[in-house]
Amino acid sequence: MHGSRDTIFVDSRPDGAAASISCAGKVEATGTTPAKLVIPRKVQGCSLTIERTGYRTQRLDLEQSFSGAFWTNFVFSPVLATATIMNGRDFGYDTAAALLSSGVAFLIDQFTGAKYTYEPKEVVVDLEAAPR
Repeated sequence: MHGSRDTIFVDSRPDGAAASISCAGKVEATGTTPAKLVIPRKVQGCSLTIERTGYRTQRLDLEQSFSGAFWTNFVFSPVLATATIMNGRDFGYDTAAALLSSGVAFLIDQFTGAKYTYEPKEVVVDLEAAPR
């Protein structure tokens, strides 16, 4: 539903800071604030770093969790199967197709990382002057 990549908006006061997201020790995205940084959903251990000369470096860990869209893979199949049985209908091709498509969607989300999402989606940092 929402793809294999996630977008994190990053801004700083003052703007013009270097922003980067590293995941598992590898830089995945960079930009200059204000910036939209796009990272793969399936990578783990991501952190955001914001740096600007004359200011303290800011670091924030991004939290990876299961996307709400991922759970729809499981919601509609049992509902459809139950409705079919409750209405006295045979467990026919339409129900089997719906169950199969839910299974395929689950596998796609699993392999592409689309089952994950990152928080926060927006980060605004007030940079502090570095000690002289």
